[in-house]
Amino acid sequence: MKINEYNIGNEKKILCLPGLYMNGECFEGLSKELREYHMICITYDSFHYGTEEFESLEDQSDKIVALLKEKGWTDFVLTIGTSLGTVFASHLAATSDLSLGKLWLDGGVMLFPYKAKFFYSMAIYSIFHQIMVETKKGSLDVKFLGSPMPKEWLRRTKEPRSAMSEQALKNVTHVLVNYQMEEGIGLPIYMTFGEKEGNIRPNVRYVKSLYPNTIATVEKGYQHLEFMDAKPAEYAARVRWFIKK
Repeated sequence: MKINEYNIGNEKKILCLPGLYMNGECFEGLSKELREYHMICITYDSFHYGTEEFESLEDQSDKIVALLKEKGWTDFVLTIGTSLGTVFASHLAATSDLSLGKLWLDGGVMLFPYKAKFFYSMAIYSIFHQIMVETKKGSLDVKFLGSPMPKEWLRRTKEPRSAMSEQALKNVTHVLVNYQMEEGIGLPIYMTFGEKEGNIRPNVRYVKSLYPNTIATVEKGYQHLEFMDAKPAEYAARVRWFIKK
């Protein structure tokens, strides 16, 4: 596990938790638009070379908390979770003693209870395993859920896509498939999605059943997590608004 820091020296801190095959570098563009905040961006175990194995949600969460405390970082104005990171952000908010400020959940995965987990698990593993195999073969024509990705995204995420073992991917898939939004989150929540991603309605409906004041937005024309890279200034303006709200 490692950390990418941006805008070091600022008192107010934002914790960033990335998605599958993402790393701390994926928040670099956003950090340039939020220069008044110290951005602390996690890269999970198995998402870079020379690391321990990604074992479970609980194990990774404990390591994140321990690492942040070791650095003296326990107080944040906002926690951003993208895709897989929405699971970590939610779990940390419900279980840890960190002060996470508010939760920004971008591209929430299956946060609601559902059936057919076995088939969903097979599909998720198959998709991401193929991405991993293509990367390790040196292919530059990697696609993410059917969409070709920008070259800059491919460059930033090459290490997490190639460093991961098959067992680690199975463990990550287990987290994605089995997590359900927890009760006990006493923080304001903002959810955002790309219009082209699935499961928006059941995600929002379930989270609002637990936390009625949740704000939810959908960005027209965008796929999963695309909006942050495509419009970082606009994205940052919304983040800034939510922090100050």
